[in-house]
Amino acid sequence: MTDLATPATGDDAAPTLGAPTGAEVGASTVDATADAATDAADDTTAGSTPSDGTSADSTDTPLAWGPAPERARHPWRRGLLIGVPVAAVLAAAWYFGTTLIAPGMVVGNVPVGGLTVDAATAKINAAVADTALVLRVDGAEATVTGSDLGAHVDARPLAARALAAHPLWNVTSWFPDAGPTLRPALDAELAGGALRGAFPELYVAPVDAGVEYAPEAVGFVAVDGVDGWGVPQVEVRAALLAALNDAEPADHAEIAPAAIVPDIPSRAAHSRASVLNGMLDTIGFYVGSERVAPIDRATAASWIAVEPDPSAGIIRFAVDGSALPAIVEGLPAQVNRDAVDTQQVVNSAGDVLRTIAEGTTGIALTGTEGVADAFAAQLNNGVAAYQLDVTETPFGVANLHRRIEVNVSTQRTILYENDQVVRSWSVSTGLPGHDTNLGNFKVYAHVRIQDMGSEAAGYLTKDVPWVSYFNGDEAFHGAYWHNNFGNRMSHGCVNMRIPEAKFVYEWAPIGTEVWVHR
Repeated sequence: MTDLATPATGDDAAPTLGAPTGAEVGASTVDATADAATDAADDTTAGSTPSDGTSADSTDTPLAWGPAPERARHPWRRGLLIGVPVAAVLAAAWYFGTTLIAPGMVVGNVPVGGLTVDAATAKINAAVADTALVLRVDGAEATVTGSDLGAHVDARPLAARALAAHPLWNVTSWFPDAGPTLRPALDAELAGGALRGAFPELYVAPVDAGVEYAPEAVGFVAVDGVDGWGVPQVEVRAALLAALNDAEPADHAEIAPAAIVPDIPSRAAHSRASVLNGMLDTIGFYVGSERVAPIDRATAASWIAVEPDPSAGIIRFAVDGSALPAIVEGLPAQVNRDAVDTQQVVNSAGDVLRTIAEGTTGIALTGTEGVADAFAAQLNNGVAAYQLDVTETPFGVANLHRRIEVNVSTQRTILYENDQVVRSWSVSTGLPGHDTNLGNFKVYAHVRIQDMGSEAAGYLTKDVPWVSYFNGDEAFHGAYWHNNFGNRMSHGCVNMRIPEAKFVYEWAPIGTEVWVHR
């Protein structure tokens, strides 16, 4: 009988208790150990010797260990164990590939590869703020940082564009030749303060231009600005751009001192003074193109306060409209009016000889509510002509038929307008032999002053005034050489006192009808 404690030898020998066979390689360690232990226990029970020393088996065939039988495996267990890690890896690869910037990417000379947009934004902003510039100006040297200068960029769009163009997943976009350029802007006030502090001995402050009210001119005048002297910010910004973008920035920047222009230039002051004076020229209330209620220039100027704005490089202004309600309250008395007819001189046929007065439309305000506030808002926008809302009454035409009558019998002249006597006075017509011609005539010429007569005619009168010709060389005119009016004294003209001759000259246009009779 074979001793159970001594294993068989040879190719078919049973394995040692608990040792896995080749058939068990690939099974889990826990499963293999449990299966071997179970098999060993079963075999030991089957081949044990009875208490009487005889074999429990009636045969003499020796017992041998065989390979443990394979257990059935579920296919989904193995797929699950393999699929879960792969999916996780793929998800992580997708996430980081689409949210991280490709290696080797730079913005300016700031490396942002492997960063998210947020991290790249923070790194760019930090680089702009922390970059130190060594400035040498006229033999003096000082160091300023981007933070000192108030330097700033809009970093997030740059970082976002870097990710969009060069994401981590796209290996063909790794290590690009160049990235976006950093172009920081400077805060003019912070930069000016930093440079003044760094080079105080070089600095002369500029003087801003301004606008002042000149009472003697009843208007605003521009006060020109004055250039200063110091470190030009434009060159400092150029040095900062080089430091942030060059692959090998220079260790210092040489800058020449230069004139510093005022924040508010002279042209801004002249432009604003022109606008304000234009407002004073036109300020008031209008109906169409007619300024029906003007406002005094000095009064209007007292409402205007000029406000320099160095940050914008301009001069602003503000209008105090607190006085407008009282002005608006009095507008009806100033604005409302009746229509006035056009007046024109005509002859008996109705022909127009002269228009002596243009007609005016009647107007009446429709109301004043809200006008003061609306005008104040308009003034603050630089518009000083306020259009009123009115109702209008059209005008008509009044014809004035004018004519002159000369009675040589009574030596009197009578002026009629629409058959109503306007004026009448005594005159001197022609002496016998020089009688003034009788008949119907028309005024055909006016001469302000002239010499009359000639040596051949036997008389010459110098500087005869206010001459109105109506028949050949016969005219109405002033006579300064006699005062015998009411009696014949002339060579055919109608002599009048000088004021009366002037009245006829101005009252009777060309074409006025004249009737000389007895």
